[in-house]
Amino acid sequence: MSNFTDNEVSILDRIAELEKNSTHSDLLFLLICAFDIFLMQAGFALLEVGTVQAKNAKSILFKNTLDMAISMILWWCVGFGLAGGGASGQTGRDFFHIKDENTVSFIHSYVFAGTTATIVSGGVAERMNFTAYLLFSVVMVGLVYPLLAFWGWSSDGFLAQLGYKDFAGSGLIHLCGGLAALIGAKLVGPRFGRLKEENGTIQVIDLKGHSPVLSNFGTFVLLFGWLSFNGSSVLAGGTADLILASRAITNTLLSVAGAALTSYFDDSRPRPDGSPSTHDLAALNNAMLAGAVGITAGCAFVQGWAALIVGVASYFVYKHASRL
Repeated sequence: MSNFTDNEVSILDRIAELEKNSTHSDLLFLLICAFDIFLMQAGFALLEVGTVQAKNAKSILFKNTLDMAISMILWWCVGFGLAGGGASGQTGRDFFHIKDENTVSFIHSYVFAGTTATIVSGGVAERMNFTAYLLFSVVMVGLVYPLLAFWGWSSDGFLAQLGYKDFAGSGLIHLCGGLAALIGAKLVGPRFGRLKEENGTIQVIDLKGHSPVLSNFGTFVLLFGWLSFNGSSVLAGGTADLILASRAITNTLLSVAGAALTSYFDDSRPRPDGSPSTHDLAALNNAMLAGAVGITAGCAFVQGWAALIVGVASYFVYKHASRL
């Protein structure tokens, strides 16, 4: 005989139903955010196409498109399994076959992995061999990023056990991709036509992008995906989780706004040579992206005023790093 009254059984059934619905909302939340994040591939493509010369636009689109495909295959084959619990809460390790209970984790973690590889495309635009770039993508998605994700986001990873905190990937994703891009740019050298020798001195030629409209639109597509990128890192869709996600998104927008305004006021300062100040749209686009990168690690943890400071600091880091 049951030890529960009819009323108690009804309550237990209701609790079980709420838990079931909670699981459904978690999965739906992650899936919808993954679809948004996938659009970041289009954002990268638009930003890069608008920033390069018109003659290289087709090459950039090919790189970004095939990068997406290679990332998918490599993540399915080995990347997802190597990342373990660092891949959006994966259970166990799946290689070459994704268990049903891990399919949502696979989709959500794949768009993160694809972003890591695509970051490099812009850094080596107009200067890297097409085949070499694709081979790099294989190494990045199949080995480098999965290991970082496991180390930093899995409870068994040594960085996580040391207390490393990176809510949505400032270090594990954006720093990883950024450093890879910097190393790649250093190895392959400047873009063709970037440097010109005249009278024994080397002059740096400013190679203007052919479409500020595309680059600015691409920036906003990236920022749209970024909100889901940071917000979905709570990995759940319950009420408390969505409140935390909202804080992450709010801080992301504050940091982006702080970086954008800092860029504007910095460009408004009088020039040392007395020439009138000019506003650079490319610098403004990059400033906003720098603000988003800078806040990604702590977007769910800091207060709004701190997010603004992060955005301001991120702009100056970008400004001085871009001169390297």
